Amino acid sequence: MSNTELESTIALQSLRAPLDPFPLTNEEKFINNMRVRFRTYYVECNVNYGAVKLLRMFAEDFGEEVCRIATLVDAKDNHLEVLVNKIDEDVYFTRGWLHVPPHFVEDLSEDLHDLSYAHDERFFDVSFEKLLTYFDVSNGYLMLPYDGFGEYAFHDATTSIKLVDDYGNVWFCSLICVTFPCKHFKVGGQWSRLVAARRLSVGSVITIGVQPDANNETLYLSSILSVLICIWSI
Repeated sequence: MSNTELESTIALQSLRAPLDPFPLTNEEKFINNMRVRFRTYYVECNVNYGAVKLLRMFAEDFGEEVCRIATLVDAKDNHLEVLVNKIDEDVYFTRGWLHVPPHFVEDLSEDLHDLSYAHDERFFDVSFEKLLTYFDVSNGYLMLPYDGFGEYAFHDATTSIKLVDDYGNVWFCSLICVTFPCKHFKVGGQWSRLVAARRLSVGSVITIGVQPDANNETLYLSSILSVLICIWSI
């Protein structure tokens, strides 16, 4: 195993470790915050339905750790027990979900900014919506056009860029200006790690944004995601 793979494995195991109930130092508080982010998933659902399907990413990461009966706890420490059904590779909340009491949802904010990290809208003054291709997700490079986007976002001599995803994670990427067969930019570096971490695939739609400054050092990535309920694994 290479050093990079070993470091990634150690980092992943650290994120999966239990939260520190009494973090004291800045480092301990930072690690706790990263562990919470790692465990946080957003599920679009209707509380009037009798069941809810959890995200496949949650099922892959924590499905084996979820017992037959799960206890849901809201921000006010109210508890609700629901039955967990596992069908094929999917995880569902079923019996008990239909009877979610009003106090579980009545105070939930409808504004994503109140629930998690969110990009500043100004970061997308110049934006480009991208339907990911096989090349984008398998060859380690994200292709971005020069005309209409790159010409306003980058200087031709720029060789590195930070890419911030919609969870606030920063990915350090290389930037290559290509002139043949048509002028465009290739974003490399940790782009392939972002693809793997965020489970991006062919056909995924992302939006890349920057401020209208040809000397940008940071890109912002956003994906379309509707949020009603936040679920995180302990």
